[in-house]
Amino acid sequence: MTPSAIQRPHPRLSAAAIIVAVVTMLAVCATSLAQILPRNIPDEAKRATIRYAQDMIVTMNSTAMRLAPGAQVRDRNNYIIVPSALPPDGVLAEFMTDSDGNVSRVWVLTAEEAARTKGKPAAQ
Repeated sequence: MTPSAIQRPHPRLSAAAIIVAVVTMLAVCATSLAQILPRNIPDEAKRATIRYAQDMIVTMNSTAMRLAPGAQVRDRNNYIIVPSALPPDGVLAEFMTDSDGNVSRVWVLTAEEAARTKGKPAAQ
C-alpha cells in the first residue's frame, strides 16, 4: 500500500469519539467519587430497622410510618432506591421525618456507620 492509499479517519469522527470517551471516563470517575465520599447524615437522624410494608408505608422498628411525597431512600452505596428494594428482613438505617411526621429521608447504614454510637433514639 502506498501512503496515499491509507485512509485516515474523518477528523470530526475522531473528535466525537474523543468526546464520548472523555464523558464516559468522567461519569465513571464521578460514580467512584460518590462512593468514597462520606455521607452527611444529620445528627438529628433517628436510627431504626426499616422494612418495606406496602405502597408508601414502611415500618421503623415494627411501627408503621408513611413515606413523605418525594421521600429519598439511599442504599449503602448512597444510591437512591425505591422503598420496595429494601431487604425483606429489614435493615438498620437512619431517617429523618418532615413536619407532618412522615419519613422524608432514609440512609441504609454501612457496617462502619452502624458501628458508631451517637446515642440516637429509635423510632417509637
